[in-house]
Amino acid sequence: MARDDPRVIVELCRRAQAAPLPNLNQPHGVPLIDTPHTTIPYAWVKYGSSIQRGEAWTQHFVASTVNPRPMCTVRVPHVYLAFQWDDCVFIVMEYIHGSPCTVHDIPLVASAVHPLIQIQAPPTAAAAPGPLHGGLIEHPFFVDNIASVVYNSVAQLESHILALRRLGQTVDFATEVREQGLRLCPSDLDNSNFLLNTNGTIVAIDFGATCFLPPSFFSFALYVSTRSIFHQLLAREIETAYPRSAQLSNMLDAAYTLVPYGKNNIALPHELRVPPRRQNTNMAAR
Repeated sequence: MARDDPRVIVELCRRAQAAPLPNLNQPHGVPLIDTPHTTIPYAWVKYGSSIQRGEAWTQHFVASTVNPRPMCTVRVPHVYLAFQWDDCVFIVMEYIHGSPCTVHDIPLVASAVHPLIQIQAPPTAAAAPGPLHGGLIEHPFFVDNIASVVYNSVAQLESHILALRRLGQTVDFATEVREQGLRLCPSDLDNSNFLLNTNGTIVAIDFGATCFLPPSFFSFALYVSTRSIFHQLLAREIETAYPRSAQLSNMLDAAYTLVPYGKNNIALPHELRVPPRRQNTNMAAR
């Protein structure tokens, strides 16, 4: 099987898309099949130039956290391998046999989200908000749903948002992180990101917009989940057991300040005005 050979994986993806790599701004995905011995996929490859390696580390950590718990209401595909080929990141993961969730599955999806948002970042994360091992925060607070800089600490993130607020408004992420830790924030609640597998269990399959953030950021994500009926109904279902953050209003005002500019580097603290460098860490999940 080819799931551990980057060269073979890149060639399979190139053939599947009939297009040159790595010029892929939008993520793509293809199944890996051990032909001619079978027609059943044994792995799934997600790849694209907009994918961050931190997504793979985050997914691997979450899978290692929830999958060993037999009574947990959610599963996550194991990550077998992640690597960068030129400017394109490839994530090779467990193939999930299932179907996309519909509005009829919303109670199950809401039940699956609850254990996810209880997961705290590991101590090795060094209290840096974002995907594990560093990277840009992907979250609807930001224009185009992705930050322009890497925040190396909660203090840097808080400092930027404080600079965007109106006079008299404030946010305090340090206190909630001290009390609750950085929590997993699945900010894209699209139905395509959840599968109902053949055992009737919900599987969270996409971690592109999932980062470790102060808990108030999940409250923000719920509030702005209006893209579809599924988003709205799921957010409403989750909110029945998830109290709205007292900081939500000030966070919304700060986010709206960015909208007219169409970019996120407004009022950046001085230490954040240096463009981030992409890290070069590949991974092979154990």
